[in-house]
Amino acid sequence: VAESDEANNSASLNVSIRGNKVQNQSFEQPNSGGNAPESWQGSSTGAGTTSYNQDSGTASEGSDSVSITGTGGNALLAGVPTWTSAPITVSAGEVLELVVDVKSAGLSSAPQVSVAYLGAAGQVLNTVRVLTAPLTTGGAFRTLSQTLVVPANVTRLRLVLGGFNATDTRTQGPVSFDNVGLFGN
Repeated sequence: VAESDEANNSASLNVSIRGNKVQNQSFEQPNSGGNAPESWQGSSTGAGTTSYNQDSGTASEGSDSVSITGTGGNALLAGVPTWTSAPITVSAGEVLELVVDVKSAGLSSAPQVSVAYLGAAGQVLNTVRVLTAPLTTGGAFRTLSQTLVVPANVTRLRLVLGGFNATDTRTQGPVSFDNVGLFGN
């Protein structure tokens, strides 16, 4: 096709690409046993069970997600069931945006996302709740986000996806997590 003006064949667009610091953020890669996502560890308690949902149609991105379901147990006595990420390298003062997709239905207390800050020797310096999810999301995933600043003396962190409030004495309902992101600004 002949063009009347060859000088207008270009355009420009500024794009900002942010790398996700979370390994296996959409839980698509299973561990060597195939029973959990690579780079994540589930911890069931008497208050709830963790599960790895592969090809279940319950994901917000891809085909896999993780979930926590209440058992009617006491989180105050038994502990909160969680999914915990592998350590993520960060720098003190670094500004990060935490993003996670959450789907919940009929929960007895609000699920939470916390950050466990680690020192140079790998010890936990502090654990801080940074996001609280609603008791129900109307059957769909909802994206939650929060900006955080890495405190002094922190070299790594772990993300902790918790199913219930630590004071919940009778847990019930399911919550699913997917598409976890930690981005530098």
